[in-house]
Amino acid sequence: MSRHHKRKVTIPLAIVAGFVPGFWDVYQHGKDFGWIPRTGGSPIYAANSGLTTFMADFFGIANADYQATFNTGAFTSQRLGRGLYPVLLGFAAHWGANKLGINRMLGRMNVPWVRI
Repeated sequence: MSRHHKRKVTIPLAIVAGFVPGFWDVYQHGKDFGWIPRTGGSPIYAANSGLTTFMADFFGIANADYQATFNTGAFTSQRLGRGLYPVLLGFAAHWGANKLGINRMLGRMNVPWVRI
């Protein structure tokens, strides 16, 4: 005999927490150096703009000014530790919590919206 359960909105905390360091880095660089890369002037402003930081942190893509400043190629894994790697670690923690039954336990305890 199967039971029907009403689907509830849940927020996976491990995944959300994985996005925090990357978005904080993007916010800081955008606030300090501008959100869109500047042409001309100091290359440090173009290399550290909010958009450039987002692309480098989450995708490993560096623009030409970033390459000129830090002598790297088009792809760099140097900044992925602030963006992509924590997100992947959050997905792994969420998957592990599902396999171990931790999220099911939180659901049975009627913890609203929160899952690991």
